[in-house]
Amino acid sequence: MRKGLLAVCLFVLFPATSQADEIKETAEFRACMEAVDLGAFKNTQWEACYAEEVVRQDTALNDTYRRLANSLDPDAGASLVVAERSWLAYRERWCRFEGKTPMAPGGEVNLKACLLELTLKQINKLESLIAP
Repeated sequence: MRKGLLAVCLFVLFPATSQADEIKETAEFRACMEAVDLGAFKNTQWEACYAEEVVRQDTALNDTYRRLANSLDPDAGASLVVAERSWLAYRERWCRFEGKTPMAPGGEVNLKACLLELTLKQINKLESLIAP
């Protein structure tokens, strides 16, 4: 039953997508989520898993951003800087909002899950813009 509940939680917090080549959460994140003790402070454990994964994926986002920036002409590169700064502000504000909504599990888990979801989407978007 534990794995079934985990699958439901992951589906709700981290819905599946359709692209096969999409950047996804790491094996470390999946292992962390599978190790959560659902009987003891599960929200705190989930939040810790998400927080660690956000750090990993922010690193990946920065690497992807640099690769894209290096592939662009100066004018497009300048536009990318402005756009990415705007996106970072949006991500922070939107996820702070989601952290205040009454949706379960709530609070910091919702905030960190949102940060992870939007970061993965942005990595995928930037990756799609890098010429092969």
